[in-house]
Amino acid sequence: MFKYLKNERGGTPSYNTVLTKNGVNYKRGMLITASGDIATGSTEPDYLVTEEVTGGEGITVCAIAVSHDDIYTVELTASGEGLNHGDKLTLSDDGLGVTSQTGGTAKVIWINGTEIGSEIYVKF
Repeated sequence: MFKYLKNERGGTPSYNTVLTKNGVNYKRGMLITASGDIATGSTEPDYLVTEEVTGGEGITVCAIAVSHDDIYTVELTASGEGLNHGDKLTLSDDGLGVTSQTGGTAKVIWINGTEIGSEIYVKF
């Protein structure tokens, strides 16, 4: 699960409502696109979901707009052995974490261990 940590320039998060997709179970800490799709792989996320919602026609979900100045925390879902500052990791299929594969959009800026479950800080 991604967690908003802070804005490097001292800004505050921008809360928005996003139309949901039918049948998608949105979870707190999930990254999504502007169209309501789950952000996976190397997809650039637009929003961080802040509530639990089952998507459907006309249903919205509250979310924070992702900014290039924001820092997020996330736990490793795979071993981070060989992980380096500046690596860009791919997003997991559920939009709730990162994989250990590079070539993604989550830029590593701080590493607190390389074991599964270790916390890292990322930017987009």
